Amino acid sequence: MSKTFELAVQAATDGEDERLPFKMQGSDEQLYAYKPSEGQIVLLMGLASDSTSAEAGATVLEVFWSLLDEDTTTVLRRRLIDRTDPFGLADIMNIIEWIVEETSARPTQSSLASLPSRATSGHLSTGGVPRKRSTRSASRPIASTT
Repeated sequence: MSKTFELAVQAATDGEDERLPFKMQGSDEQLYAYKPSEGQIVLLMGLASDSTSAEAGATVLEVFWSLLDEDTTTVLRRRLIDRTDPFGLADIMNIIEWIVEETSARPTQSSLASLPSRATSGHLSTGGVPRKRSTRSASRPIASTT
């Protein structure tokens, strides 16, 4: 017997992906990235922890190119090939970070973490006002006479 899972989130699409406009410093050329799917974000986040694997690096680049429109891909690949252009891997990582931040800054639903915390009554577990501590004297103790 086979189990069928329903998707956790059903995204409403109007047939066109949301484009995120951006420009590179020193260029007036308008570039576009697409909002990543939840699956692409999961891949990027998971691969970020496995930065030593060559396969992880290749997958990050594969996801990166899939997030760009065709004209933007052409422009950025041309810049990578140009030996005199400083555009490189660090810039690609900055663009990926921006895309993830940009899309995660627009949640579709409130997360549990963003709900207000409940009011508490009673004492805090960390205690109240700190008590004054005694200090030891540097002088020799006085002998008891009794």
